[in-house]
Amino acid sequence: MNTREYLLALFDIHSGSLPVRIACDKFISRELLSELIQKGYVSATMLAPDKSVFVNPSLTESGKNMLFELRQMNPELSKTLLFRKYRAIIMNILYSVITFFVMDFFFRVIRGGY
Repeated sequence: MNTREYLLALFDIHSGSLPVRIACDKFISRELLSELIQKGYVSATMLAPDKSVFVNPSLTESGKNMLFELRQMNPELSKTLLFRKYRAIIMNILYSVITFFVMDFFFRVIRGGY
């Protein structure tokens, strides 16, 4: 895996933006998570013997150190990490605003305001 994937995965685990139970590759690759656990950067409970379900991933001290080093090695990517943490909230706000304007337009058309 490349350093970008490591940085993003470690940051997501550190910021708590991943779900508590990881049973699919939707949020993070389980292969990558397994690799991070083997290297000692992440601790998590494995619920299945085939390493397909993980619970409560968290960074170890060496994982925190690796995250710090990767941030220093990739300063341009590190600047965007804050937005990555809040992307779900930002997207929900954006969808709400768009929905409001669409509904407002729709009701004005129905009432004959336009």
